[in-house]
Amino acid sequence: AIKASPSRVTVLDLDKSPIEDEGAGMLGAWLATNPPIQGLSIACCGITTAGLQALLTGARLCTSLRVLNLQGNAIGDAGAGMLADWLSADATLQFLWLGNCGIHEAGAEKLLHVCRMHPALSSPIGLIGGGLKLGNRDGRPGRNEVPARVLAAIEAALEDQAGRKARAAARLARPAPPATRGHDANIARMQASIQAQPAPPAIHGHDTEIARLQATIQALERERADQQARVQADLASSAADLRAARDANAALEAELRAARDAHAAVTDDLRAAIASLEADLRTARDEISTLQTDLRTARDALSAIDRDLRVARDAHAALEAEARTQQQALAAAMVAQQRMQGEIDRLATELAAARRTQAPSDLLSMTFAGSAFLQHYNEAAMAPTPAAVHAAVRDLVAAFCTH
Repeated sequence: AIKASPSRVTVLDLDKSPIEDEGAGMLGAWLATNPPIQGLSIACCGITTAGLQALLTGARLCTSLRVLNLQGNAIGDAGAGMLADWLSADATLQFLWLGNCGIHEAGAEKLLHVCRMHPALSSPIGLIGGGLKLGNRDGRPGRNEVPARVLAAIEAALEDQAGRKARAAARLARPAPPATRGHDANIARMQASIQAQPAPPAIHGHDTEIARLQATIQALERERADQQARVQADLASSAADLRAARDANAALEAELRAARDAHAAVTDDLRAAIASLEADLRTARDEISTLQTDLRTARDALSAIDRDLRVARDAHAALEAEARTQQQALAAAMVAQQRMQGEIDRLATELAAARRTQAPSDLLSMTFAGSAFLQHYNEAAMAPTPAAVHAAVRDLVAAFCTH
């Protein structure tokens, strides 16, 4: 509603409205359009440094602002520094209330620097009841803790720039505070004072001028009532927007909590899966170690088998060689056996013939034959001749010797 008719709003009083930082940001966006606002009072509205920064960003583009009331907002020394930076570049502001804003010596020093160095502050701006109000109030939340010497230094700096006479004139001519509460009583007192004062001789009969002034006062009253109605409507609209924003924020927070719960569940599942995989990995590593041990054992056994096989092959080769030697000896023995068998047959035949004839010559020849046979037998006995051949030879020799 304020954006719809910005040219109608010159004084805006939002004291003790819960606009907080979000509402301060909306006011900053509105001030950036350079409306003809002259007084802005946002005391005790829950504004912090974040909201103040957004507000001053838009206020830098507003050339008509003369009065700013920030009492009761926890802006602290950081907010005082922001205000000092803003005042250094702003030449229009004349009144600034900072009571109970949690400002300490550091923040006040920054404001003192502005008062000393910036020529735009040469206009009458006082400390108490005037332009820059930093008065300490004990026993209230967010009270300022500014040493008296700093307050005195700020006041002295302002006095050096403006002069005592100019400051006194400024205090008399300063505009009313932005708050509209209590204006009805002031207007009534003004009307009573005008009516009670006798008209000076120079203006007797100037009823038209008096009527015009009364009409002006009535017009100002109507304008004030219209502004109050618009401000109330704006507040109602802002409150509705704020409730909608809070509802949306609550929904987002619920979604965020659900997302966090889902993330926690997924994280737990992932951790369980990782733990299971790590357990499987350890089991697999143990099995691989066991298999490697079995493989080394099998390789050792295979090496032993290879050694035994080589030994067996060598033994087999030796046995084959020995078998060939025995086969050769057996073949030689069979040849000798055949030869001896023929000799035995011959001797047996001759022996039989000698028995029949009993001729001495035959016996003599058989004697020589028997000697040769014995010699041959002794040579052949060294060979592996079968036992039956040896027995037959022995029998034949015994019979020969008998004869």
